[in-house]
Amino acid sequence: MSRKPLLLSGLMFLLLGGLSFWILSMQSEPEEVPFFALKRGNPDTLVVITPPDTLVVVQGGRTGWMLIDPVQDTADGLVVESMLKRLRNLRVGRRFPMSEQKLDTYGFRFPRNTIIAKYDDGLAPDTLLVGGFTLNGDEDYVRNGSGSEVALVPTRETRGYFIKRLESLRDTRFLPFNPGRVVGIRTLDKRGRVRFDYRKMEDGRWRALEPYPGPLSKRRVDDFLSGVSHMEVEGFLEGRPARIRAEASIEIVLQRGDTLSASVGQLSETPERRLALSNSRPGILLEVPERYLTPLEADLNRFRDPNIIPFGLKDVDSLQVYVGDNLTRTWKSDSWSGVSKDEAPIRRVMENFLRSRAGSFHPTTPKRLRELGFPDLSEKIVWHGAGDTLLVLERGQEGEGGLPLRGVAGSAARPGEILVVPTSPMSDLWDFLRRGE
Repeated sequence: MSRKPLLLSGLMFLLLGGLSFWILSMQSEPEEVPFFALKRGNPDTLVVITPPDTLVVVQGGRTGWMLIDPVQDTADGLVVESMLKRLRNLRVGRRFPMSEQKLDTYGFRFPRNTIIAKYDDGLAPDTLLVGGFTLNGDEDYVRNGSGSEVALVPTRETRGYFIKRLESLRDTRFLPFNPGRVVGIRTLDKRGRVRFDYRKMEDGRWRALEPYPGPLSKRRVDDFLSGVSHMEVEGFLEGRPARIRAEASIEIVLQRGDTLSASVGQLSETPERRLALSNSRPGILLEVPERYLTPLEADLNRFRDPNIIPFGLKDVDSLQVYVGDNLTRTWKSDSWSGVSKDEAPIRRVMENFLRSRAGSFHPTTPKRLRELGFPDLSEKIVWHGAGDTLLVLERGQEGEGGLPLRGVAGSAARPGEILVVPTSPMSDLWDFLRRGE
């Protein structure tokens, strides 16, 4: 028998096999139908039932979501969005067929949790049920409405994102604001009088307006705002008149003129509890920790900029030391430029002077100026740079609190406040500049 027919048959077999493999490989596997997915990214209404609570949330409000039942309040937008993110395409594990006989087996005769997403445009609602849990407690059974399947989801997800009580859906922030949008801070005493009024200037710097003007430390103000923005309430008092005996208040001024305000105080019948009222939650009494009074009553003078000299050594061309109207010493930049601290003690003195920090502050009232000895001594250092007067710095009388200084003129002047620095080493530095030794 000729081998040619056999060879042709073998080639045809290989070709047909290769063609079949190619056709099969080109066919994509059918996509798995999602177990649960929202028909639209954001429903108009979200109903969360965790017996005995039935919570109704709608779009709107400051966080994007509002509770309208059983109370009217701001919802925690982050909690709602996290829930929706998982509902948009729920990832599940193993699936099992569902039947009437297995309602109790899987815990769906009385579900532990039901989430209903409703739409105003006529779309049918989406419903997710959370039933029982597996023997090891690591996974929960979930069901898409009255669907024919149940599936497993890790317990940490159902409890973290789906099973919610009223208190976990409410916005618990004491004052809901973004620190980056704040342009003003005002604190008031129990009589409503302004204690401190701080404003953010157009150049981004913070300044005190009340109780007396002066520059502030941006870092210290930012730290304060960050702390206040992270304060959270401990609870909510329903069914009580929305009034308290205020002990302190704060106002946060935001861009575009919006103002958030809150007062912390107590009710006469429950003096042991600290309560708050905020215009961000009108008509609702907030229960807050005792420590929340501290930032409202604190001395915000600690926010003042402690830097006595706000410029660097490279910015200084010369300085002059005066006693009264008499010029006693002049220093030129060539005394400290291009030399080490060991070669020229003046360089070390200048650097230490520029690093000095104030420990306390006072307003420049006539009484305070007299008490700190400014009219008597009239001793000053004038700093020059780039053809301009940088700072005219006066000193007062040394005392137990330190050495008082006052920037009365120049581009870095602070005429509205007195800065008190530790007597040592500031007094020694001042004496060196005056005597040159």
